[in-house]
Amino acid sequence: MRGHILGFHSNEGTGLITTQDGSRYTFTLTEWREKNEPYKGQFVDFELNATGQAIDIYLAYDAQPTLTTASAPNDNALITHPRLNYSMWAWFMRGIENYINFSGRAERREYWYFVLFSMLISIGLMILDALFFRFSLENIGFLYILFSIFCFLPSISISARRLHDIGKSGWWQLLLFIPLIGAIILLIWFCTKGQEASNAYGPEPRLLP
Repeated sequence: MRGHILGFHSNEGTGLITTQDGSRYTFTLTEWREKNEPYKGQFVDFELNATGQAIDIYLAYDAQPTLTTASAPNDNALITHPRLNYSMWAWFMRGIENYINFSGRAERREYWYFVLFSMLISIGLMILDALFFRFSLENIGFLYILFSIFCFLPSISISARRLHDIGKSGWWQLLLFIPLIGAIILLIWFCTKGQEASNAYGPEPRLLP
């Protein structure tokens, strides 16, 4: 197959190749067969493995140096990778902003930073409830209830996307209704590294803006 490199993470050793039909395939540096590191815009020949990941990647020296308008990607060929510069708070806000997005994939740090800040804010609101509304820390306070309602949909959607990242349906969240065992299984899955190649739910999230 032939395509061009849409982007490459030198620090992570992963990249993305797109073909003229718009298909995209992830690859790792171990499959790069040239001496120098790959970079955005290079035309390459490659094969696919059973999981749909690009392997045996070589420069296509006879390729045309430019793309046609029809074959050019529609997203300005990303790959400045703003995710690399995200703060922990930015990851949390990404989860809030995608509160009704139940498609696509979420990597581990996107999920766990959301969980971290949700817990910290919840604790802070419980303290405020105790100070200003005379709720004890053992009881549920007004501010805490409001924040819990606010985070209900974002929590479900980001959990679904995290499960998508390891190739599982978001409906597996229903395991929470199985006492203890369900929570343990989900905890293990939420800690599991996502699939490096594209899967049924979308491309690898680390290669998206």
